Amino acid sequence: MTVAEVINLVLGVINLIAIIVIPIIAIIIGQKLQDRAKKRDDKMYILKTLMTARIYGWTTDSVHSLNIIDIVFAEDESVRIAWERLYNFYCTHTGKGLSEDEVIEAVGLNNKLIEKIAKSIGYKEEIVISSIEKPYKPDGMVKAMQSQATAQENYNNVIEKLTILADQQVRNAKSQQEGVDNKEKSNG
Repeated sequence: MTVAEVINLVLGVINLIAIIVIPIIAIIIGQKLQDRAKKRDDKMYILKTLMTARIYGWTTDSVHSLNIIDIVFAEDESVRIAWERLYNFYCTHTGKGLSEDEVIEAVGLNNKLIEKIAKSIGYKEEIVISSIEKPYKPDGMVKAMQSQATAQENYNNVIEKLTILADQQVRNAKSQQEGVDNKEKSNG
């Protein structure tokens, strides 16, 4: 074999490897980039949901977001620790009204969690506690939410009173029926 033939053979092998290996490497790199982008999207979803929950209170989405933190932030211990502190706070205060100090503590723990999530995503300087503590709540929206809460409470009160009234009507009807039955028995 001549030198030219060896060079052609080597170049042919290199071309063959390039044709086979480069697409495989491109697929692997592309998949890793997609996985990383998906993880970031999941983290952003949680951050956005918890940021809006500061305004609207707990929603199905915000509770869902809290429940997937351990999965989405499995590699970020500081986020999981902040979530664990908030979770433990809620577990120890379940079923009872919170005092003003406890509400402040809960909000602080929630804000700390949001801050840790923001830092984990890469917003180290942009999102800090001072910006997290200042959600935008237009007066009109707050009044509408209060009005809706009042209407819901009134509706619940009406339903409760109607239920009581219906129960009384059923009891009265049973009493009347028992009286008629007893009268028929005594006559019969």
